[in-house]
Amino acid sequence: MHQHEEHEKCGQCVRHKQCAKPTFTPRYLLKRQAVSGSSDGGAGTASASKGSGEIPQQQPKPTHFVCIQMNNKKLQESLMKVEDDIVEKYKSNCKVDLSSIVKSPSAYHITLMAAKIENDKVLERAKEALDNCYETQLMKFENDPLTVKMQGIDDFSGEIVFAKVKPTPEKGILGEISKAVRATFKQASVKPFEDRPFIPHITILHLYPHMKYELGLRKIDPKCYEPYREMYFGQKKITSVQLCKMGRPKHEPYYEIAHEVFF
Repeated sequence: MHQHEEHEKCGQCVRHKQCAKPTFTPRYLLKRQAVSGSSDGGAGTASASKGSGEIPQQQPKPTHFVCIQMNNKKLQESLMKVEDDIVEKYKSNCKVDLSSIVKSPSAYHITLMAAKIENDKVLERAKEALDNCYETQLMKFENDPLTVKMQGIDDFSGEIVFAKVKPTPEKGILGEISKAVRATFKQASVKPFEDRPFIPHITILHLYPHMKYELGLRKIDPKCYEPYREMYFGQKKITSVQLCKMGRPKHEPYYEIAHEVFF
């Protein structure tokens, strides 16, 4: 048996020509493209700016996000098994360790919106906005709890692998809550960071740009989560909405909660 036959033809292998076309590039090729200023994957943009003496401007980033914490134990365990399986497939087939881009189950959440909060004054406005949103939109769930069900796996451009919200009436209600949160924050002069279409999800793997270089990956192969595309993972009864600070502290199970409303 030839060595290449030991690898499943899943598009992950870059070591043998007879395997399927790879979805990622080895480290040495990424380094070579970065030095030569290749435009493939955006690797050459920063190099060109650096070579011309120009300092690239740092893109603004959100500082906080409004979310629903998804801390149901059964749900966490189910998604953790998916994470472990994806990591194991890449280790065995491609000798690449994805454990550094796996999300901790204790940090699972559904983001409703993100915002850039520059100072304490704006933070106080954001807290008041969340309180107002509770009084006008969320209080009704005290007597009629909202339960969100998670089913299926998908990805955003091969960079973010996520669990999907099952298409039920509750998914539509999540969209209404997100819209209400955005509107209330705008009224308080706390603008949402981006006006992207709302797609409720739980991120389980995130291939950040700098990790593409470290791991030698362009994207995460969708075949590695194919068995889970329609699998049911569990549900969570929603009891609160949180305003959290970006960047989970080291050794902490969850994000820093700046404010929270319960219902």
